[in-house]
Formats: sequence, structure tokens, C-alpha cells
Amino acid sequence: MGVKIMYFIKILLIGSLLLFVGCENEKKNEDRIKKTYFGMHLQNPNIFSSTLNSPHNLGYGTIRLWDTGTKWRNLEINKGEFDFTRLDQMVSEATQYNQEILLTLGQPPNWATGGKSLSWYGENYNSIPPNSIEDWKNYLKTVGERYKGKIQYYEIWNEANVKGFYSGSVEDLVNLTNEANKVLKEIDPNIKIVSPSMADGQAGVEFLNKFLKAGGGEFIDVISLHLYVNPSPPEEVISLIRKYKEVINRNNFKDLPIWNTEFTWVNFMLDGEIEKSKIMPDELAAAYLSRMLLINASMDIERSYFYGMDYESSKIRLIERSNPRWILLPGIAYKNIASWLTGAVIEDFSQEKGYYLLTFESKEGEKGIIAWTEYSKKKIKLPSGFLEGKYYSTIGEINNYSDGEIYLTGMPVLIYEN
Repeated sequence: MGVKIMYFIKILLIGSLLLFVGCENEKKNEDRIKKTYFGMHLQNPNIFSSTLNSPHNLGYGTIRLWDTGTKWRNLEINKGEFDFTRLDQMVSEATQYNQEILLTLGQPPNWATGGKSLSWYGENYNSIPPNSIEDWKNYLKTVGERYKGKIQYYEIWNEANVKGFYSGSVEDLVNLTNEANKVLKEIDPNIKIVSPSMADGQAGVEFLNKFLKAGGGEFIDVISLHLYVNPSPPEEVISLIRKYKEVINRNNFKDLPIWNTEFTWVNFMLDGEIEKSKIMPDELAAAYLSRMLLINASMDIERSYFYGMDYESSKIRLIERSNPRWILLPGIAYKNIASWLTGAVIEDFSQEKGYYLLTFESKEGEKGIIAWTEYSKKKIKLPSGFLEGKYYSTIGEINNYSDGEIYLTGMPVLIYEN
């Protein structure tokens, strides 16, 4: 009898161990960074083929349709008369290359807002919410049914806390979100509702708090932020993300994923002055872009959409606009970061004395670190297990290190454990 009991206990322990290992592996797979972490804005649908065909694929897995001629006022110029030519083209190109689509709603046509529009950004925008909720619902139903199975993510409004984009009340915005949830999920329960995006630093934090307190969080599946920190370096975003998370947690929505649905630099510091007209120097742009993507991923931002591949206002250029097949240095950095992080699991992110350190496990199971400084060059002692070997910069440079020491700069470098 004793032998049988011991055998039974042994089987039970082995089974428990296998179950534990299985659960650990399942959790690790859930934590792996997906290709859709890397998002992009494209204005010109013709750029799809030149930037997604190998070897020009930069590694992004999702696009956001905004400033693409696909706003409500572009689609339904007259009531009940829709023109889907542009949106059809964008959706066709995206689905051809297996890109998930986030469509930003809103910006009503003038007929839906009493024959007028209001926006300091010009006639292509309208900050006024629709007069009739039925017009909003009809627009949503028409778009949702046409693109069922092709567009799964709908963002309610762009930068709702910025008066040039939205001038209605928080209560009206919650109602628009509620109706969008009902209409679109009735068409397809798999559709995800992305909150109106928040922008402008602390102003966005405060508006998100108002939106959630007014009940908006009950009707969304994702929280959308625009994590601009220009003209500051990317590390400025760390405190901003913490402020947003504090509001989200306080309102009991900590389980909702957070997406950074728009970021770039529209100005930057150069020689002690804010530069608004010049394009950011390639090495600085590559460093800023890399660090922003690394920080966002390390702080559990589920997606980050760069603005954008071909947007005039962005001071960071990934490609040569006159020849999209020519990838510039920031584009190389983007591609390398996507290669490093896709399928990886981030284990820790810390700010050490004068530098930042990210530890991770690659998709192949290798242990590695990514490190950089915010400002000056700095010599650091690497963690144990990193004695000598090669290290790789985000712009493709390969160098050797020894004695467990390395010089860091503002350009992030990757080092695998020996």
C-alpha cells in the first residue's frame, strides 16, 4: 500500500510540475511582443508596396488611418451618399500585406453639424459633434458593414481634448462612444472599440480622467493616447505614461490595454534652440525613435503608431519621400528595433546612474540587454554574464567589448549574454 501511495504522490507532483511549466510558458507567450506593437501612419497607399515588400519591410504590423482622406466628412459629403474610393484602396492595400487596421472615426461633414464646421486646422476637419445621433449611427453602420472582417479596430475620435478636433462636451463624447460600441459590435462582436485619443501631456491626462469618470470606460476595449513629448528627448514620456496609468488605475480600468496611437517629433532641440522647420538630423532621429519604441514597450504600451511614413509635419524621416525604396537611417533603426523586439519578452526596465537598461529574452530564447544614455557618453559595467563579445547598435553598427565594460551613448545598443 505504501508503494502505491508513493507512486501516486510522485505522479501527482510530476503532473503539478508539468501544469506549472505549461502555465509559465503560456504566460510568457502572452507577454511576447507582437508584430502589431509596431504601428504606422501612411498617407499614400502606393507606399505600401514599396515599404512592405522584402527587403524594404520595416517590420510594422498595423496601420492607423488618420489624415488619409478617410474621415467621416470625406466619406459622406452629402447625407446618405458615400464615396469609399479612397478607403477601399487603403483597406485593400493593408489586407493584402496582412496589416491590421485602426480606423479613426469622427470629423463630421458640415451637413451633420448644422451646415457649418469649426476647426483651426482648416476645412478638412470639423470639431463639432453631430447634431443627430442617428446620423452618427448610420455612418457607423454603413462603414462597419462594408468592412466587416477587414477593419477590426475603430477609434472614436482624434485628440478629443484638443478644441481644434473636438469642441463638444465630455457627456456627448461618452454618448458617441456608447452608440459606436452598440452599432459596431452588433455587426461583428469581434470589433474592438478604441477610446477617443488624448494628447497634449497633462491636458490629456485630465481629459481622460473626465472621460472615464463620465462612464466612457464602460464602452471601450482599448485606451488611446498620443504620447508626444517634443521638443524633449523620449525619456520625458516615462513620467507622462505613469500619470496616465495613475488615472486609469484610479478609475478601475487597469485591465484595459493602452495604445500609443500617434507619436513623432514635430519640433526638437538643436543647439539650445527649438527647431521647427528643419528635419531632425538622421542619427538623432534614429536614437529618439529607437528609445521611444523601447520605452513604450517596456512600460506595457501594447501598440505604438509612428506618425508617419510620409507625413510632412514629422521631423523624422524613415524613407526618402521621392524614392520610398530608399530607407534612411531612422528607418534602419525602426527596422532593427522591430527585429529585436518582435517575439521577445521584456523582463525588466530600469534607470541606472546616468543610463537606461532593458533586459529581455529574444524570440529565440537568448538573454540580452539593451542600454543607452540620455545625454553624454558613459562607461558602464555590464551585469554578470556579459564579459566580452559583440554589441549591436540600432543603426546597424557592430563593435566588440571586453572585461564586461562598454561605452554607452544616446544610440541604444543590444548585447546578448555570453
